[in-house]
Amino acid sequence: MRHEPVGTIPEMLEKVKFEGEYQSAAFAKNLFLANKKKKEQIYLVVAAHDTTIDMKGLTSHLKAGSGNLRAGD
Repeated sequence: MRHEPVGTIPEMLEKVKFEGEYQSAAFAKNLFLANKKKKEQIYLVVAAHDTTIDMKGLTSHLKAGSGNLRAGD
């Protein structure tokens, strides 16, 4: 599938249409996260575009320590 570059989910929903065999495909969002205190701990979280990410719950699940997850570099 080819489409022009998009920077946000709303742009993608507007400009990208799945057709044919991809008609039932879903959009996804990616969160690249890092533990600010343990630099070697990095995570890629992939979820459906309309999923709400509970950062407190995710931090707890990953045992990263309160307030330590940040956008990765």
